[in-house]
Amino acid sequence: MQENEFLDNESLLVSETTNTYFIRGSIVSSFGWIINNAVQINNVFYFQPNSNDFEDYRILNDFILTSKLSDKIYFTLSLTTRYDSKPPSSLKVFDSVLNMGVGYTFSK
Repeated sequence: MQENEFLDNESLLVSETTNTYFIRGSIVSSFGWIINNAVQINNVFYFQPNSNDFEDYRILNDFILTSKLSDKIYFTLSLTTRYDSKPPSSLKVFDSVLNMGVGYTFSK
């Protein structure tokens, strides 16, 4: 994949560029498991190395747990974790996001 990254010049070091263009590979693994009629787990894992520098890579993992509370209402818990081996100075090496929500299905 081609990566075009545009960063805010004010948040970078003088030696860093605001626009970068890389070719990254993308290795993806996806897993889904329907535990029973009410609970489902999905996980997607991405590994994205820079084709010019294999020490520069990114890892992303998306984990989602969905549970039916009734025929039309469900609960979702998701955890997204990201790792960048060589991030720009304005970004973190590791970060994660936890989301929880309740959904409603209109069809059925």
